[in-house]
Amino acid sequence: MREVLSRWLDCRDRESLQAVLDPSLADTLNHLLAKNLPPANPSERRHHLLDCILRLRERWLRDLEQKKADVLLEAEVEGSEVVVENLRQQGNTVPERLNELFHQPKGRQRLKKEAS
Repeated sequence: MREVLSRWLDCRDRESLQAVLDPSLADTLNHLLAKNLPPANPSERRHHLLDCILRLRERWLRDLEQKKADVLLEAEVEGSEVVVENLRQQGNTVPERLNELFHQPKGRQRLKKEAS
């Protein structure tokens, strides 16, 4: 896929790309061309990007919370009171940050909010 994308940058149109591309990569090119892309409206693209960033941030926070839970469980099993106490003192910052993410307007809601 990297080869297709790097060649694509050097070509002006689809025909010139197909001409310079190795025939074994034709399926990869067809797969990329068949993908549905977000709307071309710059405002909507911006909102799609922001939604994507929010989803990535949510995934990162959930992973962080899971790792914290795993370390806490392991520390409790091993009897490491210092680690357990440190994790408990950190509080609920991850759930609070997740809650903030859930309350941010997304997609069309953001468009309506900015329009008003």
